Amino acid sequence: MRAVRVWAVLRAKIIAQAAQKKQELDEDDTQKESGGATTKAEKGQGGGSGIAGALLGMWRAGGVWGLYQGLPAELVRGLLFQAILMATKEKLDSFNQRLFNAPRLTS
Repeated sequence: MRAVRVWAVLRAKIIAQAAQKKQELDEDDTQKESGGATTKAEKGQGGGSGIAGALLGMWRAGGVWGLYQGLPAELVRGLLFQAILMATKEKLDSFNQRLFNAPRLTS
């Protein structure tokens, strides 16, 4: 259950990356409008909230549940994926055995 242990950090990373991309797009639009180059200091680089800021924001917004929001859906998705993968493997193994009279594959 690695997903449960690292879910909050993975979600915070995604939120931080989305915020960074949005900030970069906004800065590009501002730069095009003004026609001038911006420095790193003007961009606000050097401090940044990043993953820690995203984790803190998630905690403030929803407490513990805010950190693990979306985890049940991810677990169901993973469970369904593994079930389909296992069923497909079994069908292919059965087909292979009938077609080539080969021994069954073992994991």
